[in-house]
Amino acid sequence: MAYFLNVLRRNVKNWERVNITKIKLTVYYEALCQDSAMFVTKQLYPLLITNQSTSIAHYVDVNFVPFGKSKVVNQTDEGATFECHHGPEECMGNKYQACAVKHVEDKMLLQKFINCTMAQGYMHKETNYSVGKKCIEELKLDSVMLETCADGKEGSDLLVMFGNKTADLKPALTSVPTVTFNDMFTAEKQSEAMKNLQSVLCKEIPNSGKLVAECAAAPNSAPGVLGASLVMLVTATLVLPNLY
Repeated sequence: MAYFLNVLRRNVKNWERVNITKIKLTVYYEALCQDSAMFVTKQLYPLLITNQSTSIAHYVDVNFVPFGKSKVVNQTDEGATFECHHGPEECMGNKYQACAVKHVEDKMLLQKFINCTMAQGYMHKETNYSVGKKCIEELKLDSVMLETCADGKEGSDLLVMFGNKTADLKPALTSVPTVTFNDMFTAEKQSEAMKNLQSVLCKEIPNSGKLVAECAAAPNSAPGVLGASLVMLVTATLVLPNLY
């Protein structure tokens, strides 16, 4: 009986792991912003690099929106011009990252590229234009496609699109980076995420204390959605022998 119950528990846990709905995490940021760089390189990326079934990355769908406090100054049929929070180099950095979001289909490669550009661009005080090229070469991405995109109308159009997405935020964006969970913003989660993103995700992911290695010791991990089901299954298991 003990063996059967252990197998049952493992099967329920596996079922939860496979069928759980991922948390949609959207990051609104700027290519040359110090706080954005610190958030991406010190908090977000370290949680994403291990995409195993027991890691946080397995339960989170990350969406990058590189625009922040930038402004669309002029828009014509030939493209758009922008005024970016940290100058023209940031506009080019935003375009490179916008083009990567559009064209790099491998999510892990995309995350590596964004981490690379954020780390090099701010930490090493290099222009994001040159950093974009360096990171493309380092990760063996399609340099022609991404550079053509960033230098042309497509890059401008993508930045306008991300600008519109940023403008749609409710309440309006006031700080960078800003994060939303499942397209919802709360000041409480924003404040906590800037200090400890892992803690917020552990609270958001259902049954994270059992399913996610990083959340195992977290006191406030999200409750399980199948706990009652497990109790019912175990109860049925104990009762079944009496039916025969």
